[in-house]
Amino acid sequence: ITVLVIVSFIWFYNRTNLSERGTPDVVARVYERNVTKHEAERLSRRLSLSMQLGMFDLMQYLVGFDRQHAVESLIVLRHEADVLGVAPTDAQVVTKLKSLPGFQTNGAFDPQKYETYLHEALPPNGFTEADLEELVRDDLRLLQAKALIDSTVVVSPTEAREGYELENQKVLMAVVRFKRAEFAAAVQVADEDVKKRFEAQKDSLKSDEQRRIKYVEFAMSEEEKKLAGKAKVPVLEKLKTKAEQFAQEMTVKDAKFDEVAKKFGVAVMETPLFSRTAPDPTVAKTPALVAEIFRRTSADPNSDPVRAGDGIDVVQLVETVPSRPLTLDEAKPKLVEQIKNERAEELMNAKVAEVRKKIETELKAGKSFADGAKTAGVTPETIPPFSQAEPAKDVPDAMELLFKSISLTPGQISDFVPAADGGALVFLEKRLPIDEAAFEKEKPRLSEMLLNEYRAMAFQEWLRARREAAKFQYTPVAH
Repeated sequence: ITVLVIVSFIWFYNRTNLSERGTPDVVARVYERNVTKHEAERLSRRLSLSMQLGMFDLMQYLVGFDRQHAVESLIVLRHEADVLGVAPTDAQVVTKLKSLPGFQTNGAFDPQKYETYLHEALPPNGFTEADLEELVRDDLRLLQAKALIDSTVVVSPTEAREGYELENQKVLMAVVRFKRAEFAAAVQVADEDVKKRFEAQKDSLKSDEQRRIKYVEFAMSEEEKKLAGKAKVPVLEKLKTKAEQFAQEMTVKDAKFDEVAKKFGVAVMETPLFSRTAPDPTVAKTPALVAEIFRRTSADPNSDPVRAGDGIDVVQLVETVPSRPLTLDEAKPKLVEQIKNERAEELMNAKVAEVRKKIETELKAGKSFADGAKTAGVTPETIPPFSQAEPAKDVPDAMELLFKSISLTPGQISDFVPAADGGALVFLEKRLPIDEAAFEKEKPRLSEMLLNEYRAMAFQEWLRARREAAKFQYTPVAH
């Protein structure tokens, strides 16, 4: 929940559907009334306060699961709360206010913290104590409406058992692997095939644009690099200030990169030509720096400061070699690899189908999987029993194979399971009995976890359905 709330908060600003729509003033109509841009923006900003105050339920249930519609969800929640007869009392609002983490000292309500927040935090955001109380009322509306929805959700003993088995029941399986590289080794590509492919694709076969740069780095000393956490912040801020001063001086007419670097006492480094897909090693470790380099133009060659590891870099674009059409000889290696991979994939898929059919035929005839594999001319790999809770550590793709086996019954062979280097067929031999004593011990915790999960899903589905039923009529965005 904490991760979900943090991610939601990061995405929240300027991303709620109504509050980002722009002019005209009326952005939507719902429940026979207009929603103005001012109202939508205010609701959006008010919701953002819930994070500061520790009202994570609002962030989780109104923003976390559907961040594009947080403002609409709040409007719908208020309407549906009235329909359900949910009306938080003033006493409940006061109790909730006093319980908020931001107003606590040693586990008790601190009036001084509350007063400080009222006078220092709310006014800059354009809010008053009444706005704070209304936000708390929204939180209570949500919790009370959710409690009604929660009361309709149950977890059956069967679901608890299935949940436990999914995580803890060990399976015994055998795997037949297919390596694409083995099929590719048998593929021969004729020059005529390459020529045909070149003619078909030559309009799109182009070299990568290349660039050469100069750059300076405002870097930490070896001792400063040893600092951790907050101790690094003032050092980085100091470096950032210097880098910004450098970048500012480069905006002066006729400013020379090398001369400015000499003035600041930093060395100028220069790279050979490189492409975006194969950047120079000195910049490849910082994707943001590579992106900045390829944003620069001859008319605007100097970058803003960019964080690069334990330093701040400023870049100047020196040379650009534009993309151009490739000749047949230049494109040939790529085309040969492309054709070879395609044919290898076809050969592999044909072999997979052949092997699977032979094994299935043997299984239907009452033979063992080992006999079926032998008839098909393949050697299976047997994986020792494992589960999600106790994975097969020596099998890198064990989890993918396990998930594929979920839909299988013992004695059944799977469809092809693709992998980066080929793929596999999975044969589920059996599922081992679970530890009944361990299940009984875990059942209360698992049932509660499933119940909370189902309740969250039920509330989100209810809110989505009620928002859909509200039929928001949006005003077209002005362009």
